[in-house]
Amino acid sequence: METKGRILAIDDEEPIRRYYKQALTTAGYDVAVAEDGLQALDLVQQRSFDLILMDIVMPQMDGVEAIRVLKAACDHIPVVVVTGNASEEAIRDARRSGGDHLLLKPFALHDLIGAIEQAMTESRQATPSD
Repeated sequence: METKGRILAIDDEEPIRRYYKQALTTAGYDVAVAEDGLQALDLVQQRSFDLILMDIVMPQMDGVEAIRVLKAACDHIPVVVVTGNASEEAIRDARRSGGDHLLLKPFALHDLIGAIEQAMTESRQATPSD
């Protein structure tokens, strides 16, 4: 069965990673999870992804820095930033680091899938086909 796309979901909280894996797999996506930016970078170097789902507040390497590192490695991948911090500064930092879309917590599953589909559609439209 063909999937809707390959997603890398990065969050330091294990229950959230488990939720992303289960919910998005059920929705038809191939999902890999990482607990931090360093683990995500390893995964991106091993296989290709169509989208990154990134939490901003994480220990060691926060989401803003992780996005910068990941975009340097593969700038074509759209990033949906997930945060519970709706401050203007947090939103600005997420955008400046390379986040393509912002999803504020708490969110419903249909909002998550909508943000993913929009980011993937925009990415396909921006990428010239061979």
